[in-house]
Amino acid sequence: MKLLITLLMFLSVNTCNENKENQISVNKSVKEQNKYTITQLGDTTDLPKNLWLVLNDKSIAINLGCNTLQYGYSLKRTQINIKPGLSTEMMCNEDVMKIEDLASSLMEKGNNFEITNNEVILKENENIILIAKKSEGIETNAIVGTYTITELKRRQLEKSTLTIIFEEGSNRVNGFAGCNSYFGSYKLDGNQIKFGAIGSSKKYCSSEIGLTENNMLTALSESNSIEITDEGLTFFTDDIIALKAKRQGGINKIAAIDENSAITYEAFSRGTFINIHITTSTLTISEDRNLRKKNNFNLKTTDWDALNNLLKDIDLTKLDSLKAPTDKRLYDGAAHAVLTVKSNEHTYTTSSFDHGHPPKEIENLVNKVLSTRELYDKQ
Repeated sequence: MKLLITLLMFLSVNTCNENKENQISVNKSVKEQNKYTITQLGDTTDLPKNLWLVLNDKSIAINLGCNTLQYGYSLKRTQINIKPGLSTEMMCNEDVMKIEDLASSLMEKGNNFEITNNEVILKENENIILIAKKSEGIETNAIVGTYTITELKRRQLEKSTLTIIFEEGSNRVNGFAGCNSYFGSYKLDGNQIKFGAIGSSKKYCSSEIGLTENNMLTALSESNSIEITDEGLTFFTDDIIALKAKRQGGINKIAAIDENSAITYEAFSRGTFINIHITTSTLTISEDRNLRKKNNFNLKTTDWDALNNLLKDIDLTKLDSLKAPTDKRLYDGAAHAVLTVKSNEHTYTTSSFDHGHPPKEIENLVNKVLSTRELYDKQ
């Protein structure tokens, strides 16, 4: 009898230990907070590529292309109890809403859960509710290019002039935030992104533009993951969309030049600020960081024609990928310089380069801008 009791106690302890080990193993996997791409929802496998799931030890968050749905849960071995979910409440197109409605109707039915390093499977008994595969890492060169910001903190931006440029061959980033130019660095690790300190020029901006600019720079600094979509990039703060950016390109280099074109050259450092803005008929020069003090001139047609002829020899769609020949600006050996060309409702901006040493592809244009400034400044 004693032997039987001892045996039962041994089996009971081992069973408890086994259950505990399984529970710990699953929870450890969950705590890694991996991001997964959703490949099946119910019986549907024909899904857009940008649907994702993020898992941590407290919640499951899924995004079906517009809103993010978040569910609390409790786990016991492979049995899962999913609590009622919460959702952001953005208006989405009809096709996306159908997918979201399907997900909402299925998620809370889940009672069986499997997780590996590469896959998450949620079932109702033996019926599949959702399959998500671990998202592949993003190579740095895959995001190189110029992007227009189209959505900022859930607000759609119409005719946006906000840009972000990931420079080729480096971990540098720059762009236009609505009033000021900005620049900084970033680190990409798989799908995780982290921006370093972001600096900017110091122009005076209106309150509305200043608010947009602050929101954009804040959204970038708080972003911690990134996703490549068919249109461009989506940045996330945890599982919430911080901003969306559409890749620029496809504009013919000559067709992009029209009567509404404008050229802006800006150089800035701790002790230097130069802003030269040229349209088809005006030239504005300022050394005031707030752009309150300006010298305005009427530009001669012949001077604009000379600039326009140089513009026609430049492929604007590749402006952001031009490589700076020197790097003195990185240690305060030269001022940061940026050239921006705006035309046909598109804005094209170079990566930053040393003032006085532009990339060779735009050297003639930059020199012409600077010499034009000197000519009119003497008047």
